[in-house]
Amino acid sequence: MASSATTGNCSATTATTYLLLDLNGNLHVGDQPTPNAIEALSRLSGLAQSTLSSGRQLRISFCSNSSKESTQTLVSRLRRMGFTDEEAMPEGSVFTSLDAARRLLVSGQKKRRTLLLLNEDAMQSFQDEDAEGRQSRYFKPPQSTLPADLNESQQSALQSCDSVLIGLAPDLMRYEWLTEAFRVLTGEYASKDHHQEERPDPLLVATHSGRCLRPGDGGPLALGPGPFVQALAHAADLGEDKVICVGKPERAFFAQCLEGMGWKRREGSEDQAWIVGDDARQDLSLPQLKNGEEDPLQGLKVRRGLVKTGKYREGDEEKVEGGGSGDVGVWDSFAHWVDDFVREWKSCDNQ
Repeated sequence: MASSATTGNCSATTATTYLLLDLNGNLHVGDQPTPNAIEALSRLSGLAQSTLSSGRQLRISFCSNSSKESTQTLVSRLRRMGFTDEEAMPEGSVFTSLDAARRLLVSGQKKRRTLLLLNEDAMQSFQDEDAEGRQSRYFKPPQSTLPADLNESQQSALQSCDSVLIGLAPDLMRYEWLTEAFRVLTGEYASKDHHQEERPDPLLVATHSGRCLRPGDGGPLALGPGPFVQALAHAADLGEDKVICVGKPERAFFAQCLEGMGWKRREGSEDQAWIVGDDARQDLSLPQLKNGEEDPLQGLKVRRGLVKTGKYREGDEEKVEGGGSGDVGVWDSFAHWVDDFVREWKSCDNQ
């Protein structure tokens, strides 16, 4: 099943089409590829390879809100699922919300110290860049430990934090650790700062604001990090500028993915992008721009494909927001989307 979003959209002979493909729910659900996804991705990769010497090019990237494991672990798991074609999924082609969060936390002029409410594996994405001997920029809660059980040194490190990063970390989404996050965000510990240095304003960073997810075993939906982010923002009375979501569907996240693929905003460009995923809100809905905010995707035609796998529920296509009318299509699976995309691409070549 597809909508009219697949027809009449041939790009110029000098334009580039960028594919931003969701992973879990689109190419795979849990540890199982979606039907014919591996073969479909290889077809797509072959098409992209064939355009390298032409003016009209195709580039592919994988953009994921995955925050339960490091990008390296995620790629290794994809290989075990059968996505072993390194031309179809090369190293460096997977960009996650953890990657975006790390860039944000190290980009400020003032050095932040961040409480990481992440799974142990996901914490591998946050390695200190300071010279040996300096205080860590991250506090990583020891697994299976409550705040009351921390030693004096750990307590001091926790209380020196001025920001909180939340991802998918079920074991840490409990009262004791959420209370510590609340204390960091309200400046409760600021008066105890023995370093006598000015702290940056508190900041709450979310890998994404997803309300729910489909567990790897295909079981019932489970809570995502979004509800916990909202609870902390409300409890700490944080303004909009003190709560930052770095993952999908933020326009800045997609722009970072595109820039990693070589995209640059050009006046009069006919470049276009496809965003394909299973979540109408988190994968496909582009947030409204705030007053005076510049669109990081300006000049790029964005088309979106919703697949009926993963978290999809009947009627989800009505929940896609932002963008222009007629730019959203619905397919039974990623493989079905690839069938139509390849057919359209070749049809355009013959015009």
